[in-house]
Amino acid sequence: MGQEVYEQIAQKVTDYICSLPNGSRLTLEDAVKASCPEEFDKLDLLNYSLLSTVEDKVNKTDTVIDFSEHDNMREGLPYNMDFYIWQKRLQNVRIISDLLCYGPMPAPDDPVEQHLTISFSGRVWFTEYVFGQRGDNGRKLSRKINCYIGKAKTARMLSYIADYFESNPFPEYMTDVGSWEMKANWIDGTKRELSGSMHGDISVGTTDLTELIRDMIPIEGIDVL
Repeated sequence: MGQEVYEQIAQKVTDYICSLPNGSRLTLEDAVKASCPEEFDKLDLLNYSLLSTVEDKVNKTDTVIDFSEHDNMREGLPYNMDFYIWQKRLQNVRIISDLLCYGPMPAPDDPVEQHLTISFSGRVWFTEYVFGQRGDNGRKLSRKINCYIGKAKTARMLSYIADYFESNPFPEYMTDVGSWEMKANWIDGTKRELSGSMHGDISVGTTDLTELIRDMIPIEGIDVL
């Protein structure tokens, strides 16, 4: 098979993947069968180069191929390992969590405030403040971390967060727990904000957003939403 034909097939597969609804789950084999049925039997799907070429092409779009469920696992072959498709909807989201609540005074090194920013670019910024000592002029900076975790993971988190916003939730307020504020920036320039109490049960379907964030971001002690 000539290089020109190979590139045409890779482009057809890419176009098909990018046309799928957000959250779709499939394999490379599924994508090739759907987009290039006549060429399917002529392709060597065991060759990593087709998947690599398609991934490179998809990475130049606002679509993300997410293999993160297979991280650190030895399973499958390139053509039959399933992946998710996430479409870019949010540029970023910023979550500010106030952990103070009624009760005993916190110890000086107890976390009382966290800031978390998640960007579609694959980067995450995290800042934490502790209660501090008297004379510290309020909360004291204890940790400041920024890291790159990859677009697949940030795209997954931002997609679920976008779903949460679009579900038009009415977060509950309680007087004996901390609070959170979430600000999201859509790709069309729209900005939306939500706030509520840190009582848990901030979910999209069966997906708990706090647990998702903790699983996706390798920073200990994240306590948001």
